Amino acid sequence: MDERWKWFKKGSTANCRVLRDAVSRRNGFRVPHGYYYLVDAGYTNGEGFLAPYKGQRNGFINIGRSRIEEKKWTKNEDEKLIEAMFHAVNTGNHRANNSFKPGFYNVVERELNVKLPEVGIKAKPHIESRIKTMKRDFNIVYDMLYGPNTSGFGWDNDKKCVVAEPLVWEEYIKSNKGAAMFKNKSLPHFEELLIIFGKDRAIGRNAQTAADVVE
Repeated sequence: MDERWKWFKKGSTANCRVLRDAVSRRNGFRVPHGYYYLVDAGYTNGEGFLAPYKGQRNGFINIGRSRIEEKKWTKNEDEKLIEAMFHAVNTGNHRANNSFKPGFYNVVERELNVKLPEVGIKAKPHIESRIKTMKRDFNIVYDMLYGPNTSGFGWDNDKKCVVAEPLVWEEYIKSNKGAAMFKNKSLPHFEELLIIFGKDRAIGRNAQTAADVVE
């Protein structure tokens, strides 16, 4: 939760005045365009703020906040995110073992604010959540191509997807259910993600590039 919300006390008779004061300040509280904060019933509805019906305070807010923070990423936003991650990894010391060092998400956020100034993408929860999803997808494809116990998979560099004979897919999916979605799905930025995520896994047979397995 944003630290500036700590002054918004539940049940206060001055809720609306506190909110108005926080928003009106020069560097005051701002809700990104297209997003809403669910506030307590003591507040009023307004642009960027939604108040629940009377008697539906805590439960409504707890359920609603998780939904409000969800974000649908566009193709362009994904591309800009990967560009920002790629730049951060290549120009700074941000990697640590199998993860990123503290501050990495904030570095990416600052670059995205330049590339996409009107979107209001934040390090948490937006960037952190999206990177987790990207790494999950990357790992699935990476393991098919470079895994020590896999064979028969290749990489179509034109379509940016994994290719294999039907029997290979069938057998692999039996024990790797998550791979099924990539049977007819591309991962267009795999080469970039290989650099962003793959350094810590590039050993032995894995120390290849996507081009090495093109069929």
